[in-house]
Amino acid sequence: MKSKKNIYMIILLFLFVTFMIIVGTYYYITTKQNNLLTSIYNTTNKNIIKTTESLIEDKQNTTLAIALALAKNDNLYKFMKDEKYEKLNYQKIVDEIAQNSKYKNVWIQIVDKNGNSIYRSWTDKKGDNLLFRKDLKNTLTIQSISTSISVGIFNLTLKARAPIYDNENNFQGALEVITHFNSITKDLKDNNIESLVITEKKYKDTIKFPYTNIFIDDYYVANKNANIAFVNYVRKNDVEKYINISDFTIENGYLISNYPLFDKNGEKLASIINFLDLKNIDTQIIKSFKVQIIMTSVITLTILFFSFLIYIYTIFLKKIKHQENKKQSILDSQ
Repeated sequence: MKSKKNIYMIILLFLFVTFMIIVGTYYYITTKQNNLLTSIYNTTNKNIIKTTESLIEDKQNTTLAIALALAKNDNLYKFMKDEKYEKLNYQKIVDEIAQNSKYKNVWIQIVDKNGNSIYRSWTDKKGDNLLFRKDLKNTLTIQSISTSISVGIFNLTLKARAPIYDNENNFQGALEVITHFNSITKDLKDNNIESLVITEKKYKDTIKFPYTNIFIDDYYVANKNANIAFVNYVRKNDVEKYINISDFTIENGYLISNYPLFDKNGEKLASIINFLDLKNIDTQIIKSFKVQIIMTSVITLTILFFSFLIYIYTIFLKKIKHQENKKQSILDSQ
């Protein structure tokens, strides 16, 4: 009777230990998986930010290189000195850049020393004063090479300026090359990242001739190649929620991150909202980890099970041997 009771206790102990191993394995895998997933998402977001920064920096450098090259032109010096602004024409250069590079929408603007726009390659509009732009006003004041990202009457753009001097070294104004975020967001898309460049609400009235004509409520979308599906998604789910993301969020199968864009004075200009499909994130390390832990648990349970069988078998043998000895004793006594 006592032997049977011991066997029952061992069986219950085996079942309890098995249950605890299974439950412990489940919770360990779940916790570790969440930690690994968070780490992967953090790393992915940092890579998105780094890629975005790198693309912006590269385009700023390219924009500056174009501006420096175009500013070194004797005809430009002469036209500015003689005020023959009607002879300014950069359309051919703009077309060649579009045909032979990924920069399809390069704009060239000439500004006189008083801050008046005397030539724009992309429109016939001219003669307006641009001194409301702090970056341009600063360039005309100190008469030096400069770059900036700013919001103008047409768009949020990357800009590079080079001062223009005539042959007598008299300051005449500045040549400004203006580029957009389209090639940047295209490069991000090549990395499976959909992007929306959303300017701050306060610039709604500044942008009088919107280049893209894409708005989300009072927020202007600066990249012309913005995916309309994501524009509608952000509009439907409250645009301010996305431009105020402090780091990143996981939503509807996407990792959504926010890259705030500031000017050189620290004033916020826009937010680059990046969408990365979770399917494009490599989670192989998590799968490998789960397989490893499950295999370890299976091996542990297998060893425990065979140990239990050996124990039961040993008890069974002892019981048989005890019964045989008892029978033998009875026979001997008879």
